[in-house]
Amino acid sequence: MSGLIWPVFLLLLLSLQTSWFALFPGNNLTPDFLLLFVVFHAMFSGSNKGALFGAMVGLVQDVLAPTTFGFHIVTRALVGFFIGETKERVFKDNGQGYFVFVGAASLFVKTTHFILLVIVTTSVSGWILDYFVGTIFYLFVNLIVSLPMWMVLQKIGTWLEKRDSY
Repeated sequence: MSGLIWPVFLLLLLSLQTSWFALFPGNNLTPDFLLLFVVFHAMFSGSNKGALFGAMVGLVQDVLAPTTFGFHIVTRALVGFFIGETKERVFKDNGQGYFVFVGAASLFVKTTHFILLVIVTTSVSGWILDYFVGTIFYLFVNLIVSLPMWMVLQKIGTWLEKRDSY
């Protein structure tokens, strides 16, 4: 049963992330729920499982998003790997650590995306300011959403641990 809870929750997050515009029309601030979930999973599972999980989540995002294919796979796998590397060095039950990891992962994803855009485009003068403002909003929204997300993920994890101990 516990093996089914996380994939179902992931599908719920995916549907929430893709329908955010319908829930809040006129607002282009969409939290990256799947990135927040990869960060949480990597904190508890380690680098190898975190990277594999991040790559699988990235594959789902790349299949469903009209962006450069492979971008989400690579960035989510790297986020999962590097955050998973800190598994034994950071308190897992600490919401502040999750908050910091979400901020670092969000900045990493946007920085990687910026580098990709600079490589693909010839001039940055027309869009660079809008991109940086969008990056600040992306970071801000992810950090705000990370607090309730941490509580929900902790509750589910605790419930699954308690249920599996019987």
